[in-house]
Amino acid sequence: MIRVGARRGAIRGAALLALGASGLGALRGHAQPTPSSTAAGRVKPESRPEAWSEEIYRLGRESLAKASFETAVRLFRILETEPAWENNASYAFNRAQASRYAGSAGEAVYWYGRYLALEPKASDTRSVGEQIARLVQTSPNEVRAAALERARSDYARLLENSELSRALDEAPRVRLEVRFIRSASSSGVPTPGSSEAQSTAFVFPARAVYWTPPGAEAPESDWQAWIAPTVPVAVPGDLNAPPLLFLPPGRPFPIAMGSDLVSRPILLQVSPAPFFPPDPALGAWRIDVVATILKTGPPLLVAARQPGATMADVRSGPAEGLLLLGRKRRDVPREATPISFGPRLSRPDFKTFARQQIAVLDLPGKDGTVERWGAPIGQLDVVNRFGRLGPGSHGELRLSVRTTDDGPFLTPLSH
Repeated sequence: MIRVGARRGAIRGAALLALGASGLGALRGHAQPTPSSTAAGRVKPESRPEAWSEEIYRLGRESLAKASFETAVRLFRILETEPAWENNASYAFNRAQASRYAGSAGEAVYWYGRYLALEPKASDTRSVGEQIARLVQTSPNEVRAAALERARSDYARLLENSELSRALDEAPRVRLEVRFIRSASSSGVPTPGSSEAQSTAFVFPARAVYWTPPGAEAPESDWQAWIAPTVPVAVPGDLNAPPLLFLPPGRPFPIAMGSDLVSRPILLQVSPAPFFPPDPALGAWRIDVVATILKTGPPLLVAARQPGATMADVRSGPAEGLLLLGRKRRDVPREATPISFGPRLSRPDFKTFARQQIAVLDLPGKDGTVERWGAPIGQLDVVNRFGRLGPGSHGELRLSVRTTDDGPFLTPLSH
């Protein structure tokens, strides 16, 4: 059995023997796809590889058979972004083999996982699963590094779409204050504020990409904001946490946005990264998150949700508590207007908007002065946000840049 990370010179002579002795086939062949090759792990007829990519794949297989593992990895990597190879199980298996014997345990785990996803009923499912478990156990740091690099690369590919990149740039910036919490309770779920929920806080950047106002039946409720991290929200390696304990960038999560655009704390459960193995240890961990909308960068822009929405004059300052509202009225602007401060709860003695979350806008008065007005957040629409939140093609929720739901999108689930 060859050790992961062994030097190529030490294994060149016995490479093929060792590959066979590992319990996994040395490599998988790949016949040229035909129009009938539609089974799992085969190439669909509409995505048949071009001659050049078939030649690169052949050279990669030859390098793998000759124990030139680094060369095989480089050749297989060229094909990674080619749609024709995306659902090819043989390619995934051979790339896993090459990565494993080149000493890249994390990449091997990923591609073995991808192979099993494409061939869930393969005859070697058990042996591949056992190999994955060994690699994770012996090389957790390499698995973590590979998963984080995959997450960064996937996000970078998203940003290659100029429309999506521009929409993210125009969304308000967010500061995430994050704690990684391991539960000691029998239920496995930590309780916010308990001793088991106390740990060091880490800060990560994000964007607020979508907003849902409270409904008419609960006008005193908060805004719900969808927050998309822009870097992996990952636990530091020295906390002795599971290697796959992180939130990937570009995958939004909802959070209740409370007073002064600081969220209520929430606990998020982490799902395994796509194609990496499930880890039972993740079930005992949660990520505690507080999100704050930053005043630097794009402001939170609002406008009237519908014609006829009205505001009341505000007689309180930014540093005061409950808002004191006056009796004057004014229409909510229909053009994009930045929030000055808030939302804040109005005082209970004000009849019209009593105990509602009020966003405060500074608007020009008739005599050239600046007047302070407030409107319930249920009457406001956030302008600089994504256009639509709806179901995706695989049943997941997704956030679309366009209101038609056919544009570039972010999704909170893997696809």
